[in-house]
Amino acid sequence: MKTWDIIESSMKLAGIKSIKELINVCGLPKATTEQQRRKKPEMFRGYELAEIAECTHMDDSTIAKMVKSMRLIIFFLCFIGLTKTAQAAPLTSEDITLIAKTVHAEAGNQDMEGKRLVAAVVLNRMDSEVFPNSVEGVLSQEGQFVTYRYLNKTSPTIYDMMAVQMELNERSNTEVMFFRTQRYGTGEPLMKVGDHYFSGLRR
Repeated sequence: MKTWDIIESSMKLAGIKSIKELINVCGLPKATTEQQRRKKPEMFRGYELAEIAECTHMDDSTIAKMVKSMRLIIFFLCFIGLTKTAQAAPLTSEDITLIAKTVHAEAGNQDMEGKRLVAAVVLNRMDSEVFPNSVEGVLSQEGQFVTYRYLNKTSPTIYDMMAVQMELNERSNTEVMFFRTQRYGTGEPLMKVGDHYFSGLRR
């Protein structure tokens, strides 16, 4: 997933609607009128650098570098989004981190869709009467998530955190309940995404 895709998703989850608002939220100083006149209407991934320049003291080249390396802003936005998610959902920050660790352990080498589906499996099980209704209960259930015993040594990436955050905001699939590699396992076969075969409860 490209940096700007992550930024855009983070902005959406954090409720930030424009680049100008993003710059303001991040506390960058406003430019003077003279500085604004010197900016060129160059484009970067659909956003005018001039639009960003209007809100900052940085020149075009500095802004372009900033846009390409916005890791701190991504983390900042994810923090905002996760804080809002934690307030809206009956999950603690520890629960959310635990799911993200599971996503990393189970789908660390998968794309965002694959990561989201693994997070969806955990959340769907919590919503089902067939499985425990807590994160810890779902992950520690015997014979299910074999990576659970290693989660204390697992560090989720920003992409893993984003996958969980996005699923809490809007579930990508409400039917997936099982997944495994190489072939379909327990349940009703649904789809193959990346290296994983996802299944639902048998009807």
